[in-house]
Amino acid sequence: MTPATAKSAVLLASAAPVAVIFYRRSRLTTYCLLLDYERRGKGCRDQLSKGSRFRGRLFPERSHLSPDGELLVYFAMQGQKTDGRSDPSTWTAVASPPSLTAHLFYPNGSTWGGGGLFLSDHRLMVFEALPPGAGPEYQNFRKHRILHDANSLPEDEAAALKARLKPPQVTTYPWPLKARGKRQPAIVRTARPQSLGSYDHFDYVLQDGDGYDIKGAEHIVLANWAGWDMYGRLMVAAGRHLKIYEFEPGRRLGKPTKTLDLEAVI
Repeated sequence: MTPATAKSAVLLASAAPVAVIFYRRSRLTTYCLLLDYERRGKGCRDQLSKGSRFRGRLFPERSHLSPDGELLVYFAMQGQKTDGRSDPSTWTAVASPPSLTAHLFYPNGSTWGGGGLFLSDHRLMVFEALPPGAGPEYQNFRKHRILHDANSLPEDEAAALKARLKPPQVTTYPWPLKARGKRQPAIVRTARPQSLGSYDHFDYVLQDGDGYDIKGAEHIVLANWAGWDMYGRLMVAAGRHLKIYEFEPGRRLGKPTKTLDLEAVI
C-alpha cells in the first residue's frame, strides 16, 4: 500500500497572533501544533510548539479556534471503517491547543453533524447534543456561553454558519491591510468535491485588485491551505511545510521570507 502524502491545515485565531496546525503525517496519524507569530520589532516570532499526537482522523473543516487562540473545538474520528459496520467512534471536544485533551466531550458515534464554531461575544456554537450527566461547565466554560440551537442566531451569523458548514463554490478573502491607493488584492478559494476529513477541499489563487493572477504565486494552487495572518502576511501550508511571505500589493510574489518545517518540530 502506498503511504499517504503528508498534508496540513491551518486554523487562524481572529484576534491574536496564534494559529493551530493539523499536520496529517500519515493516513491515521495527525499532530496538533501551535504557531505563535507575535510581532517582535520588524519581524515575527514564528515559533512552533508540538502538541498532541492523534491516532485517527481530525476534521479541519469542522474545527475552529477561539478569537484569542486559547480554545479549540474539533471533530474527530478514531479507528477505521469496516465493511458491513457502522462508523467508528466520533466525537466533538473543546481543548486548549496544542493539546487535544478534552475539557468538554460530546460523543457522536457517526459522521453526521459534529464540530463547532466560535462566535462573537464569547459564544461557542457546538453541533452536538449535551452528553448524559453534563455539568454546568457545558453551559458556560472559561467565559464562553455554549449554544446548541442555531435557529436563534442573528441573520448575519446564521449566514456565516451556513457558509461554514456548506462552503460556497467561490470565496474571496481580501488582504486584511489597506492597500495604499490600490484596489484590494485577495486570496480566491474555490471548493472541490469534499471527501471525509479532506485536507484538499479547496484550491487557492492569489489575485490583484483587478482580478488577475499575481505573478510568482502559481504554486499556491497546489497548497493544502492558504490564508492571511493578522499582519497581512501570506501563509501557505503544503505537506510538511508552512511558507510565510511578506506581501506587497502591486508586486509579484517573491520567495518566502520563512519556511517552517513541521516535521522538525515533532
